[in-house]
Amino acid sequence: MQHYLGPGRPLTILDTWDKVRAASEGGLLAENQWCELKEAIGPSTKAVNTELARDIASLSVHGGILIFGVKDKTYEVVGCETDGLRDRISQVAATRISPPLVPVVLDDVHGPDGRNVLVVSVPPSQLAPHMVDERYYGRSADGKRVLSDPEVRTLILARDQRTHGFIERLKGLALNDPIDQLVEEAPTGHGHAFFLAEPCSPVPSERIDQHKLIEILLNLDYGKRGMTSLLGDCTYAGNDPDGLSLRTGHRKVRAEYEHREAQISVHDNLTITAASGGATRRIENRSREMRLVALTGTMAQFAAQFIEALREISLAQGYQGQWQVGVHLNHLRGAAGYEDFSSGSAPEFPQDSCTHHVVIQPTAWDAPQTQIEAVAVELLAKYLRGLGRSEWSFNRLLQQV
Repeated sequence: MQHYLGPGRPLTILDTWDKVRAASEGGLLAENQWCELKEAIGPSTKAVNTELARDIASLSVHGGILIFGVKDKTYEVVGCETDGLRDRISQVAATRISPPLVPVVLDDVHGPDGRNVLVVSVPPSQLAPHMVDERYYGRSADGKRVLSDPEVRTLILARDQRTHGFIERLKGLALNDPIDQLVEEAPTGHGHAFFLAEPCSPVPSERIDQHKLIEILLNLDYGKRGMTSLLGDCTYAGNDPDGLSLRTGHRKVRAEYEHREAQISVHDNLTITAASGGATRRIENRSREMRLVALTGTMAQFAAQFIEALREISLAQGYQGQWQVGVHLNHLRGAAGYEDFSSGSAPEFPQDSCTHHVVIQPTAWDAPQTQIEAVAVELLAKYLRGLGRSEWSFNRLLQQV
């Protein structure tokens, strides 16, 4: 992993003792807006852990690294005892910072006499600023400091503007609907789902290649657990001027198969978009009336596939930071759940569309399957609530059409 250490300094790799010493002796390591140095960490007391929380929270505004085993005055690389430090950092970041953070704790850099250097990468947080003991922390050229009220308001305003811009870009995906290009006589009035994921930190410059993306999609665990493969069938090259695109076929299908169609794009800046034709479809009920049905099982499977693919792409590209992820679903008004659409009294979706978004850091998940399913349900929360399905579990949803 390459680290940004400040303006005018090259991106630096710190994965061996010699590289850490070379960076120190070359003047690259110094406490500033992007770097915090610690010779060692003290005992696990409230005061010491609170100071650690302040360090992590301060770095989350613009991103940076926390290095243990380097003196903060002389920048001498001395190493320190790192046993148990990884778990302690994760626990402090999760319990003493609001909202919680998930720093990336890298492997120990082994040195002489059993003394190690530990590098902790703190990606820029979409939710910054973060609070420790009722104060918000940021950084200046001299290290961490308490943010003033005007600075906090400015950061919160910037966060709100980023979120607004994200939602506008998410809704805009429906204006150039890729599913319509795959279906005869489109638009058909069936509901589609549009997913958008944008990295919250600078990303590696290397682009993902088509063979790697196809391999990821073919091996999705959630491509094997639903009614159809969905993203797992995206093996045909599409056309996207912003990056690599794959879709389920090269010939148009009839509207009755629209719910099986899917498309995914990975842009050069690692933004990921995907679309599914399976949010709603018209089905004839027992009274031979055509009713709009919400395909909750298809949506649960597709959402899980998208999050799983996002995690695998992050791992493949070496991106450890946060993502802003959202879904926009359209043509929902009047839709009912498949299992009770023929009853005539089923709750019908009350509006034309719905949009929801979350911030996640999938490479930091300890239990990926559980967290993928939880995020999938969270993304679909408004869709499910409008259908009277807000209490349904992921597995129950997956059993539906």
